[in-house]
Amino acid sequence: MSIRGPSARLFLVRHGETDDNHNGVFQGQAGRGLNARGRVQAEKLGLRIADLEPGIDFHALYTSDLERAVDTASILSEVTGLPVHVDEGLREIFVGGWQGKTTREVEELFPEEVAAWRAGLDVARGGGETYTDLAARMSEAIARIVERERGGHLCLVSHGAAIKAYVASLFGDVMTAMRVLGTLSNTGVTVIERDRDGRSRLVVWNDVSHLRDAVVTTAKTVELPPPAKSSKKVVK
Repeated sequence: MSIRGPSARLFLVRHGETDDNHNGVFQGQAGRGLNARGRVQAEKLGLRIADLEPGIDFHALYTSDLERAVDTASILSEVTGLPVHVDEGLREIFVGGWQGKTTREVEELFPEEVAAWRAGLDVARGGGETYTDLAARMSEAIARIVERERGGHLCLVSHGAAIKAYVASLFGDVMTAMRVLGTLSNTGVTVIERDRDGRSRLVVWNDVSHLRDAVVTTAKTVELPPPAKSSKKVVK
């Protein structure tokens, strides 16, 4: 008879905004802490967490060791009262020579890699990790944390590609799901339910209601074709 593990609800939080985010710089495992906007984003998420109903309090708070994630987790710690546990397994993808460079710079320096990446191939950009590598690392880190904490409601502060690759792996083929899932916003919250047999279910993807109404924002930003002209005459 197999031994069943603990069940858990994972609240995966992308860190707040940084200057590199704002300037379109590939950070990877480099980069600095939150900018002023990023701190406000994390504070707004903290206020929302403070309003959670009784019985759904977080049992533990973990973060990547990268400065922008630690900054975000520290702000959330002030609200939850939980200590911040650091786990390097929650780090962002390592993109080697791409780190610290803008899109234009990597297009000039790594044109073949950029072309392959945009075509949906799982490229080790700049000599770094692939998305498949990243998903495996994140899966191992999350399984380790769930086992250590014996399940419960766990808040994990990580990074855009890291969270996306992990969730994509739950659907099977990482790269296929990566192209279907939308981009994660800064301090966007994704919720995964994990049962005692290790099966996972995506419950919430990129919730940013502490910042704005996602439906209204999408409706305003998506370009739609002009309405068709009607042949019917309007009777006044």
